[in-house]
Amino acid sequence: MVAEPEHGVDRDTRRTIAGTSANYLAALFQSGLFVFHVLAARLFGPLAYGGYVFAWSIVEMACKVGVMGMDKAMLRGVAAARAARDEAREVITVATGLQTVIVTSLGVILVVGIFALMQDTEGYRTAMLVLAPVVLTWSCVMVLVSATMATGTMRYNLVVRGIVEPGSMIALVVLVGVLVSGLGPAGVSLAHLLASGLTLGVACWAFARSLDARAVWRAVRRRSVDRTVVGFAFPVMLAEVLNQAIYRVDVVLVGLLGGEADVVARYGAAVLLAGVISSVRYAFDPILSPMVAEFLARGETARLADNLARMTRWVAGMALCLASAIAVYGDLFLGLWGTGFIEAHRALLVLCLAHLINATLGLHQWPVVMSGRSRLDLLNNAIAFVVILSLNLVLIPAWGMVGAATATLAGNIAFRGLQVVQVRRFFGANAFQAGLWRVLAVGAVFATTLVVSRLLAPAGGWAVFALAVALAVGGALAAIRLMGLEPDDRAALVSLLKGVRKDKDLSP
Repeated sequence: MVAEPEHGVDRDTRRTIAGTSANYLAALFQSGLFVFHVLAARLFGPLAYGGYVFAWSIVEMACKVGVMGMDKAMLRGVAAARAARDEAREVITVATGLQTVIVTSLGVILVVGIFALMQDTEGYRTAMLVLAPVVLTWSCVMVLVSATMATGTMRYNLVVRGIVEPGSMIALVVLVGVLVSGLGPAGVSLAHLLASGLTLGVACWAFARSLDARAVWRAVRRRSVDRTVVGFAFPVMLAEVLNQAIYRVDVVLVGLLGGEADVVARYGAAVLLAGVISSVRYAFDPILSPMVAEFLARGETARLADNLARMTRWVAGMALCLASAIAVYGDLFLGLWGTGFIEAHRALLVLCLAHLINATLGLHQWPVVMSGRSRLDLLNNAIAFVVILSLNLVLIPAWGMVGAATATLAGNIAFRGLQVVQVRRFFGANAFQAGLWRVLAVGAVFATTLVVSRLLAPAGGWAVFALAVALAVGGALAAIRLMGLEPDDRAALVSLLKGVRKDKDLSP
């Protein structure tokens, strides 16, 4: 079954455009997190910033345990309940998620505190202790926001995670930095903690406007739990922890094996920059995942394959352009943190390739997870983690930051390659079609233009960068005109330029 066309664009495409438009707007505002990191390094110094990066890399992995996979369970469970018009199931799904993350997060905070006290470096220890409560606030935010996104409404994600979270982090790091800059890593961590609490408050407000908060609260008070939700979420949690470790264990090991806090700071900046490439895909994750759950519930595998191929094309084109810009002009971006951070440029080049693979192939995760194969997803993550951990232990002592980045690249190749094979086998879905190769060719034109511009002006600054991007965009548009687009991509582009309906009209 194929979605019914609507004014030249099928409903799935319009839903994708509306949802990702809101998510990309959120991602645009979330770029304020870069401002937070740059200000943290400038206000508190590289050593303090490095201590915060080390601590947050550990606490961020702990957050994945605290949330217990319930963010993904909300995307699957609430979407399925809405499709079945089962309000009672929707309520108990959210209630199960909240109860689970509260209990689990409190236990995780205790473990993080014990681990922090075991650290010899005072900066690492204090930063972890201050950041530990973020496990609870972040986990609750993720459950509440994911529940609203599962209803097909993306605007609250924009408000909570796109505006409030980065805005409060920036404001508070400046306030703490001006008032008590001598706190070091603990000062940066304090700003993060306070911002997380404020974000949770707004997430509660957003949730109450989107779902029946009173019914959910009553279910929580009755301790109503759907064990099938927990059964689905637990393997997802393990997979998410391993997945987070795939992208954070290198930072931790660079701190333990590769040098002092300033080395962690430089590598952490490179990791943050390269992660922007993967964020191109993250805007599509909350769109595709509930759609896959709906399609599988209705047996519409052809519709699943069409949407996977379309979204992969769109992500691949944007990710390749973004990766080339960050890689070629990485020294300019790293210089925002300070001149010493430019030393991480070679590691950044490797990380850009790793995140390009993650972005382009990462959507293949959702047919695996949303079909109920959460244990297979766990196995995929475990294999990738073993690859990354082993190579980090070998390559960091030999190559330093570049070795850590190389390990991340190898793990991504193994991880995403497995998912591509599995999706092809289970669902017959193949994203590697002619339309994808045309999109990659357009991206290659964009990248080549940037490389040539850098070779012609190797010492160019931001003005040269802006001119190079303008020329690259012109070259990409010429390539599109020459090679053409897929019919649904062309129709979607026209629809996007004309404007789409409000996302509330596109709810499933």
